[in-house]
Amino acid sequence: MSTENLKRTSIFGHTVEYTGDSHDALQYLRDDIQSEEARVYFEQARYHGEAEFETDKEGQFTLKYHGGVYSIEKREASGGSWW
Repeated sequence: MSTENLKRTSIFGHTVEYTGDSHDALQYLRDDIQSEEARVYFEQARYHGEAEFETDKEGQFTLKYHGGVYSIEKREASGGSWW
């Protein structure tokens, strides 16, 4: 994650670093799902290094954990076709 324009916030007591292109992910984790569901993503990231998720607006993100801090990174949608 680039440190350019890096911001920090807290979601359910977890420090999360993000950039401007992660606004949908922040809203999704903080407001759109229940705290118990968000906890699953945070636990997955903490114990396995990362957790992938998709927002209601079809944004694809990865929640990563390193050194006590979580970070959100936007993933590119796979543009492959089904045939």
